[in-house]
Amino acid sequence: MDYDLTIAMPVRNEEAHLAEALESLSGQTFANWKCIVLDDCSTDGTGAILKAHCKSDPRFEVHTAPHHLGIAPALQKLLSLVETQWVARMDGDDICHPDRFTLQLQAAKDDPSIDLWGGSALPLGDPSPGWLTYLDWLNSIKTSEDILAHSFSDHPIPHPTWLARTEKLREVGGYRDGPFPEDYDLFLRLLSGGARFGKVMDAKLFWRDHPDRLTRTHSDFGSDAILKLKAKRLPEVMQAGVLKRLKRLPIAIRGAGKTGRIALTALREAGAQVEAFIDPEKAGAAIGGLPVLTPAQSPPDTHLILVAVRPPHLRQLLEEEFSKEGRELGEDYLWFY
Repeated sequence: MDYDLTIAMPVRNEEAHLAEALESLSGQTFANWKCIVLDDCSTDGTGAILKAHCKSDPRFEVHTAPHHLGIAPALQKLLSLVETQWVARMDGDDICHPDRFTLQLQAAKDDPSIDLWGGSALPLGDPSPGWLTYLDWLNSIKTSEDILAHSFSDHPIPHPTWLARTEKLREVGGYRDGPFPEDYDLFLRLLSGGARFGKVMDAKLFWRDHPDRLTRTHSDFGSDAILKLKAKRLPEVMQAGVLKRLKRLPIAIRGAGKTGRIALTALREAGAQVEAFIDPEKAGAAIGGLPVLTPAQSPPDTHLILVAVRPPHLRQLLEEEFSKEGRELGEDYLWFY
């Protein structure tokens, strides 16, 4: 049978919620798909659940890793097996709305310029307040323009909602293993490679939060790892000129604390030139060989500001300050924490 869509699902020890995830795929209103599952050496009942479901739905194809690969190599292996134009992501503990793929593929047909479509992410399980805040932020990013403006805030398209052109993923090298989130790294490489992004907000994924999620337990997903990844990819993105609204000005880092110093080191390692820090509390000092300016010493159109400030209440104050000055996210400044 010729399939129009491949769903890539890596799993490891997912017996608690796997049956629900598989049923949500089998119940999709778009039916012409194949789901390739890679069992990354599960030690629980995951294999038995997969075997039973394959008997009832032959669209599932299960592969077993010869040894534990880890998430990025597992995803790269899955990508190598895809034969369709479009590939979608799914995890073994989430649930897809029945119309997810119908809506995303229709959007892809309506706008063939987009290389990667996302969707909205709704809470599942027993979400923490922080998780709910994060999902609210993700779902506030709706348009292609929003995605570009927030491309360095955090990953603006939830990875389990991806529907992407297979060849575009391969063109930039697919998934890479390293001390960083593999999905955000791939997104930023797609960005510098000229990919275009969109979201179908009615294409919903119910995204489970639990204490054992990899993003909560592995250092590759920590704030410092993400910041270093942003710094590594920023020069490539700027050189590619894909953020059309971003002003080409000397870089200044807003915030000369620990986060700002980590950003400076990582930016220098990536070959980026930074001209100054901006920090009213440390103004007049020199940090890392750079002057620390007051905000008044960097009026609009003086610097491209990378905001290396993590506390949400301080970011809110800065957003209000920038708004009064007429500075625009994605044009005059980027969140960079």
